[in-house]
Amino acid sequence: MITKIFSSTKILLLILFLNVAHSAPLRIMPLGDSITYDWVFDDISNPRPIGVRKAYRSYLYYALTNAGISFDFVGSVTSGQDIQPSFDPNNEGHTGWTSYEVAADVYNFLVANPADILLVYLGANDLSDNVNGMASLLDQVDAFERDYNMPVRVVLALIADFREHFPALEAFDSNLNILALDRINKGDNIIIVDMYTEAGLTQADYYDKIHPNEIGYQKIANMWVNPILSNRTDSLYLYPIKLVSRTNIQEANINEIENSVTFTTTVPNNGIIF
Repeated sequence: MITKIFSSTKILLLILFLNVAHSAPLRIMPLGDSITYDWVFDDISNPRPIGVRKAYRSYLYYALTNAGISFDFVGSVTSGQDIQPSFDPNNEGHTGWTSYEVAADVYNFLVANPADILLVYLGANDLSDNVNGMASLLDQVDAFERDYNMPVRVVLALIADFREHFPALEAFDSNLNILALDRINKGDNIIIVDMYTEAGLTQADYYDKIHPNEIGYQKIANMWVNPILSNRTDSLYLYPIKLVSRTNIQEANINEIENSVTFTTTVPNNGIIF
């Protein structure tokens, strides 16, 4: 039976779920700019071939493999394929891209290579702007989830570099944190990873104050591990936006122990269809 609710008032919805095991390999998409793809130089006179540009991804691959989980890095880009020990070189790292450029393509990236988890390290190329590009990116992830009925966990980095006294970076991270927390409060499946203050990056961990060196990339890889291994029922986070638009949701509470979601929403003009 299809029930459509029309109302101008907000309603409270409680949905209970059955837990379904995820037996397929965990699909992980590293998404970002040169911090994901890898920088072109060890130093200004030593350009790095594509085959050895692996950024944090090789270290993360080794860590997840050692943890004994089944996973697959996905994406349309290949870099780092000549590294030994070998690792999965697929990613969506796009050197020089802004968050707006990635947002414009992330929906198609996910259609071509569906992912269970997005590792998003992005924003260093548009720090002078606000975080509208990042908001657009998250909107496109929501759209993919809704259209394809596939939950996507977004592990979102507050970015770091070592440009001393750089207020634009601090402002960007602060605004990104506010954006992410607001969306988490409305049910978005986001985990915030604070690379800026918690990764332990120092001046010695960078090639050029922006791009990490090998030690820096190892520290970044370590920060991704726990959010990936987190045992979360991701389908719980998808359900509210299957019923109403994200803009209508005022608050959401995901209870993974009871396998339930409670959310408060206004009712859109076209109603809610069950």
